[in-house]
Amino acid sequence: MKSLRLLMSLSLVGLLLFALGPSARAQYPRWLHGATGFARAVELQRELNVSLVLYFYQDRCSDCRTLDEQYLAAPSVHRALQRSVAVRINPDYGVEERQIAERYGVTSYPAFLILDNESAPPRNVQPFRRDGNHLTPEQFARACEKLMTFLPIPAKVPRDASRETMDRANMRAVMNATRQTRNPQLVEVGKAPSPPVENKPNPLPTIDELVKTYVNAIGGREAQEKLKSRVIRGRIELSGAASWGQLEIYGKASNKSLTVMNVDPMGQLKHGYDGCTAWSVGDTIGLKTLTGPALAHFSTNGDFYRDLKLQELYPGLRLMGRMNAKDRDFYLVEGFPLVGGAEIMYFDSKSGLLTGRDITQQTPQGPIRVEMRYSDWRDVDGVKLPFKITQTMPNLKYVFTVREVKHNLPVDDKLFEKP
Repeated sequence: MKSLRLLMSLSLVGLLLFALGPSARAQYPRWLHGATGFARAVELQRELNVSLVLYFYQDRCSDCRTLDEQYLAAPSVHRALQRSVAVRINPDYGVEERQIAERYGVTSYPAFLILDNESAPPRNVQPFRRDGNHLTPEQFARACEKLMTFLPIPAKVPRDASRETMDRANMRAVMNATRQTRNPQLVEVGKAPSPPVENKPNPLPTIDELVKTYVNAIGGREAQEKLKSRVIRGRIELSGAASWGQLEIYGKASNKSLTVMNVDPMGQLKHGYDGCTAWSVGDTIGLKTLTGPALAHFSTNGDFYRDLKLQELYPGLRLMGRMNAKDRDFYLVEGFPLVGGAEIMYFDSKSGLLTGRDITQQTPQGPIRVEMRYSDWRDVDGVKLPFKITQTMPNLKYVFTVREVKHNLPVDDKLFEKP
């Protein structure tokens, strides 16, 4: 599955343009982000009939950082929020985010609201008190549990349980929420009662089935493994601006990659990984060697066959449910990469193709949400790739249009070495 690797390469381009710090920390599963995430959360809440959690925060808010690092990271809070669809919203990130905050009367941070639905009165769970008598994470979790009004509180998971056990508990909660009920029995007068009429739900696939469908949709394992190198050339456009540039991406098995971008007025920007060293160099940023979490991140995503290892690279990969948008059905899948924060992936229920990903990335200015959407899938040498990728970040939107893709060209290893 090389297509996801292409998407990862393109995402790195956008993040470099945004001058990102590459490290990211994991967050609680099922968190959606921003105005777009709020819209999706409302749809999921209606479908799953669970509570809606809205967490309003600001990057400069010290209590927000404490809530993130000490409260939302606690296992007791994880369990309490299993019965919810949750959204993180920073009003500083855009007009739509500010409008949502105003809609719910949020004027101070953090604001942690629990609602029965989007129109219901919000109930604010505030762990921090002016007198300094703050709630503990366990007390905060119990306060949240009392306000979860739809599903029964799930059985507590032992504190030392593995994340896989917690994931299975979460999955059961989602499946219970989506289970449909039977229709009433219909009986005609003068005739023997007919058997009960059941409206059988359309069952969700397993993660194994979903991943296998995706692999097959983009050409299958055998076709993917025949490819040893790839060269991509295309165009980058900044939405709403006349600025545009050229993009080249080189990849070579087993784990080498190079992205070269030329955009006015930034000039040239390169990002490379030679299997050991990750680096960036540009006309405006100079030469940088990536270390620590950043190096681990690019080491993970530099695998030429990373898509064939999707479940290995995303431990605890799980299906959140099904959603409908613009008359299309999608499966929402959540996964934690080996390095970085949680990701949400959208798979088309009919084609099996990956149509989008939502990623949280750390930047020097704080965490931002990156939304990538994939379209115009085409067959190239027996595999299928998206020829158009739209990437949206706060106040920025990039469109990547692929012009040509060539496989199995001779590519010198020196191309990937640090200058």
